[in-house]
Amino acid sequence: METPKVNSVEILRAAYLRGLRRFVVLHPGTKLPIEDDWQQVPPIDDELKITSLLKNHPGNCNCGAITSRQLNLILDFDDVQWLFENWPTQTFPETFVVKTGGGGVQMHFLQTDLSRGKLSNRALRNPNKHAVSTNVMEVLFDNKQGLLPGCLHPNGRLYEVYVDKP
Repeated sequence: METPKVNSVEILRAAYLRGLRRFVVLHPGTKLPIEDDWQQVPPIDDELKITSLLKNHPGNCNCGAITSRQLNLILDFDDVQWLFENWPTQTFPETFVVKTGGGGVQMHFLQTDLSRGKLSNRALRNPNKHAVSTNVMEVLFDNKQGLLPGCLHPNGRLYEVYVDKP
């Protein structure tokens, strides 16, 4: 089986056009940041700065969106069955959703005063002790990262756009 191609510039450009502004560059095919100080990266305010972020790294690096209490958060659901059993689909918010390479989904949101006041980095443990995933979901609130569509999961599958909403 051929390994899917990853193009870091295209991944970051698409994320920038969706309104995401803080990014981390990761080792190819992993979730591991290349830079030690990745959480200190300032927001990109110009699409042309994407190439400077990537200039010292291979073109097939994975890239992630960095969450920030000022900008964005991600709800990361590893257990999709739990999600559909506990959150009626007709109430899903209109937002950007990524299908992860591991089979879960990540919902991206802009921060609001309510989210800043009520949320934090948290994990909801999976009550099923025999489940593959330790958590059913995680709130990636501040200085956490979620891989972007076009990136390669460590298992060899690509992250994909699931719902393409702003």
